[in-house]
Amino acid sequence: MRDICWPLYGEAVSVERSAGEPRVTPAATQFQTTFDPDRLRRQNVTARLLRYLFENFRPAAKLLRGLCPILRFRGYALVTRYDDVREVLTNDAVFGVPYRPKIEELTGANFMLGMDDGPDYEANAKLAMQAYKLSDIPAQANAAAQEAGAIVGAAQRELDAMGGLVTPLLVGICERYYGVPVSDPSMFPLWAMAVSNYLFDAFPAAADAHAQARAGAERLCAAVDEAIAGGPAADTVLGRLLAAQAQANGVPDNQTIRTIIVSLVTAIVPTGTLAAGNMLEMLLRRGDMMTAAREATGTGDDELLSRCLFEALRFMPISPFWRRDAKRDFFLAPGKRLPEGTHVLASTYSAMFDARQVRQPNRFDPTRPASDYMLFGHGLHYCLGGAFASAVIPAILKPLLLCRIVARAPGPRGQRAFFAIFPERLFVTLQR
Repeated sequence: MRDICWPLYGEAVSVERSAGEPRVTPAATQFQTTFDPDRLRRQNVTARLLRYLFENFRPAAKLLRGLCPILRFRGYALVTRYDDVREVLTNDAVFGVPYRPKIEELTGANFMLGMDDGPDYEANAKLAMQAYKLSDIPAQANAAAQEAGAIVGAAQRELDAMGGLVTPLLVGICERYYGVPVSDPSMFPLWAMAVSNYLFDAFPAAADAHAQARAGAERLCAAVDEAIAGGPAADTVLGRLLAAQAQANGVPDNQTIRTIIVSLVTAIVPTGTLAAGNMLEMLLRRGDMMTAAREATGTGDDELLSRCLFEALRFMPISPFWRRDAKRDFFLAPGKRLPEGTHVLASTYSAMFDARQVRQPNRFDPTRPASDYMLFGHGLHYCLGGAFASAVIPAILKPLLLCRIVARAPGPRGQRAFFAIFPERLFVTLQR
């Protein structure tokens, strides 16, 4: 009899249960959990309703900001005003991040995303930023732009903007720049999306979401472990982390390196796909946004194009809120006490439309000041990859917008198909 065991943070092993002592042999391709993508593709009524509510949250958020800016329910508190949201995301001494248990469960170590301020956070952030350099961004954006141009140029009249353009190019960044081997390009992004879907869920996860996250994490960890064992190219994020390890006598250890790389993968692929998909969806819904983005593209003004796309994303951000947990009792506003242990949902979506701080919030305005935006969060846990995404996503979408006409494909093909919360397919028609 043979049982497959997966030490969650190590190599898979095959254990023979025969006469005598159990024999352990390598079985790197064996996994504890079956990855079944269709379990996250199925859309039940609740999931569809939640997505509809999130995408149409602005009217409700406006009402809440006026009548009940801090809405408490069953141990949660939804915070909707700009100043209160900033306070929650900035005051790390009171409002801690909830991600550590999930990150450690899935990867074996913690990452800066799951750390409150302190020496561990500073050391982890320094290590990540030494390997994941701002100076790399122009070259990576240029490479993505060239690949995107080739894909759009080879397309005939129709292109899947998600599965045929955005997601594959983001996966390519994981291989080319991060140094992670991608043996199955069709499944790799789904593994990352399953992990992200579970990790950032502000509410208790469904059993399917949890199981698929574990399965996806096992495969991503195995891919990174393979790269560590094989010795990736020196000029990759993984290669730089291993070089730092060699110079410091084994610090950081392999588990820490694996966690950093898996965290970066589950940021760029799922979040980048969701952001680009939401940007494109808004352009297809609103002619003023499409016109502004195409005009910026036509004049070669890349900065204005980026502003147009991220202003469009403000109307459909990647998440309506970010969760923090109250470490102690705290008065967030006069008479509004949040007891210790409260799960606080800081709605950056609502904050970006709060007329108390944001000028003409319902107007599409690519010239807005940076202070109007919280697309990448705010404070200590502002997205590590925000600058990278700000350059790479516009570079990927630019070749589409250079076409004379970009329109939604007719019928169901022109509507987004989802894998969990992430747009997996969205076909557009092109005329040059």
